[in-house]
Amino acid sequence: MTRRSRSFSSVWAAEDVAPLLPVSGPAEGEKLDDSSNCRSKFLVSRLWTGTNPSRRRVPIKRLVLVLSGLLAIALLVTSSALGGPEEFELDAEPAKYNKAGLAEAAAWRASMSSLEQPAAAVQRLGWEASFDRAHQSCLSRWVADGELCAGLDLSSFGRIDGIWTWVNGSDTRHVLQRNATVAELMRDESWAAANKPILESINDNGRFREHNELLYSIRSAFKHLGTGIGKVHLLTTDFLLTPEAMKTVEVQTQTKTSSGTSNRLLKTASTALDVWRGLRSQAQPSEVSRALITSNREEQVSDVFFDEFMRARDGQVPQWLNLSHATVASGNQVFSTSAEEQLKRFRVHHHWSSLCQTRAELSSTVRRDPSTRGELDIALADDRTSISTDQIEQYACRVKRLQTYNSNVIDSMLGDQPGLSDTFFYSNDDTFFGNDMSIGDLATPLYGPIFRFETETVAPNFDAPNQGGEWASLHYSSALMSERFGYRGRWYQAHQHKVFVGPVFREAKVTWRRQLEDSQLSKFRAKKDLNAAFINSQYHIERHREALLWAYLVARMDTDGDGFYSPSEWQALLEELGASANTEAKVTYPQRTTLQSTTGEDTYSRNLFATGLNGAKAASIAFTSADGYPMIGFEQRNNVKTPLPEYDPSRWQKSKSMVACRIAPICFAPFVERAKNESINVNDVFKRLAFEHWGCGDCILLSRLQQSGLSGLSGFLPGDSATMPGDVNALAESAGVPPHLPLVDNFHHASFLLKDVTAATRWAGRSRRDFATRLIARYNYAITVSDGPIAIQTLTDANSTDHSLAQIDAQSPSLFCLNDNINHDEAYIADKLGKWFSEKYPQALHFERGSSA
Repeated sequence: MTRRSRSFSSVWAAEDVAPLLPVSGPAEGEKLDDSSNCRSKFLVSRLWTGTNPSRRRVPIKRLVLVLSGLLAIALLVTSSALGGPEEFELDAEPAKYNKAGLAEAAAWRASMSSLEQPAAAVQRLGWEASFDRAHQSCLSRWVADGELCAGLDLSSFGRIDGIWTWVNGSDTRHVLQRNATVAELMRDESWAAANKPILESINDNGRFREHNELLYSIRSAFKHLGTGIGKVHLLTTDFLLTPEAMKTVEVQTQTKTSSGTSNRLLKTASTALDVWRGLRSQAQPSEVSRALITSNREEQVSDVFFDEFMRARDGQVPQWLNLSHATVASGNQVFSTSAEEQLKRFRVHHHWSSLCQTRAELSSTVRRDPSTRGELDIALADDRTSISTDQIEQYACRVKRLQTYNSNVIDSMLGDQPGLSDTFFYSNDDTFFGNDMSIGDLATPLYGPIFRFETETVAPNFDAPNQGGEWASLHYSSALMSERFGYRGRWYQAHQHKVFVGPVFREAKVTWRRQLEDSQLSKFRAKKDLNAAFINSQYHIERHREALLWAYLVARMDTDGDGFYSPSEWQALLEELGASANTEAKVTYPQRTTLQSTTGEDTYSRNLFATGLNGAKAASIAFTSADGYPMIGFEQRNNVKTPLPEYDPSRWQKSKSMVACRIAPICFAPFVERAKNESINVNDVFKRLAFEHWGCGDCILLSRLQQSGLSGLSGFLPGDSATMPGDVNALAESAGVPPHLPLVDNFHHASFLLKDVTAATRWAGRSRRDFATRLIARYNYAITVSDGPIAIQTLTDANSTDHSLAQIDAQSPSLFCLNDNINHDEAYIADKLGKWFSEKYPQALHFERGSSA
């Protein structure tokens, strides 16, 4: 991967003595500079200046009215064996048995698509209940003071699920459909010219060559995470199963009766209809607990499942996976809520079932006709099944976007798989665990996910050139982040295992749902793709910063909650910050024990052990969100070796008198004269300090962190007696959603006032302090720049392969990547890798074919 961004070391060397000036970003209606080389000129502690031409928004393409959509669905183009069109018809009889055979799948899909308002997409995190069980004030104590409640037990969060994405690009159907898609796109000469790098790499052998990496990647997780690995999820592509292909399908049913469990193999079926007739003749639908459908076409084992309209789809699975194993859930089984199915540790998901999942994501896919009924009754033979308009929209959404050959689109599906834990790690098939790790190296309820960053930044740019890799999507995603949280560069996440918090990532997808819908239409990587990993980590970090500033500037300092700073409230704010209309407030480095006690003890691991979790085995935790915000540009740095702030006792002597930043008069300039005669709008002040002049907000964060003492974030929090505006409503309280701030894609369009946040979350009359602590804790995270030798090895020929594998053996990195760029010695490398993998990860797993484990 080409490195084109300045390293942190060079950035900080240039900025060591430069003052932190709160430079303004573009105002509403202004535009970001589209300079293609702006990224190389970007400095972390500066926003580049200049005229920002306005950004052009591409209007979202929508489908026609729902009734017209119904007619269109009947003519949708789907894939035949050669990738050509196939007429869409609803089979009559299978829908009768849908209620029995796929009822749980339908219920799960309905629950995922029933969210009308974006706020309803905010889901509570599972660990909150553990704090509440220990004591009502337990979470507040942890956030405010950094202290643990006695008896807080988090041991049930000692495992983490992993999800792998994989596509068999050598599958004949995949090749034919991919080439047909390219041929269609090539008709547009402008597209062909703009996407030449994409076209050159579409059929690159390195993208589809198989060395069984997926198998060994999963084995590596079991070997090095041990009891810390939870369920394994595999996300793969799928195809419409044509009538011709259905002739090769065999159906195995597993039924439970009073006398025990029995298995039957049905005769070869010629159509999907025959499959369900066979099921009907062999057992009552209510008795069928498992319908394993495999296809041996081209000697490939497949995972056949049925979509909402009973169309059979053929999901890819790796040939080493034993779909019949008792611990494997596949097809429609993954939607089951039964205890038996939920316990299965290997779960196979497909693109069809993972795309267009939530209603919030679908809300702009189809422009609804107000005269259309909420549900349309579709006659299927002698049975009438109610199919909601959302299901129809979802179907149309998927057909329009699949097949996809765009890894950014596939990554955007993460977190929407049934049975996936709230927090999970994501792995490609070319990334591996190389050394023992624990939950403390990945994610914990106390500190949140651990993000691993490389020492380079990504500048916002809405129009970066598409070179075929990930950089265009990174620049575009950085620009989206800047519109929402302020214009600044943000860090690049290393190409290795990445940790996601599903509910938080879903928030991000709701926030940019229009852009996401547009980007998912790109069959191949495009410059306006959302980069899921970048959005996931940076959204998490920025939401935490926003929560801290909101807790202080809004929840704490707007004491009467009326949305305005009265003269007394305004004066109190300035006095607390040590600022005035004419003088600047100098802020020195905080002294903190978040990561290290005054006696040198590892505070991070100590707290994890105290709650029943393992500390980090491989990662060197360099920063946690309990110390504020990591991307601050300091006036004087107390350490130039890493880009991260260091506040631990080893730095106290050197930094106790060093000026870290200054809260300058410009921060409050627009409000000084107005404050003499009128109240000041809290929303205006918050947006200016948090986003428009983000340097001001960063310095305020440091100031309040200093006031919070050695640990905790008490300096940001409102008092115990303060409540959210309005009267407590028991019904509203029970229906309230988790604390969160506006889900909008541009901060100019948001209201952060207490009354509006209260209305969106239904927290009227409840504790402001409780709201703020839960809001802050929701976005907790930790950072490591390097958790040992992180290896990204590129294999090109025999010599490079020998050298790369020898380096990994010698350095024993905790995480590493093997990048296939082989152009010589393919046979030698295949043999070398096969032997090396089998020696490094020899233990077969129980769900492998032929395994005796």
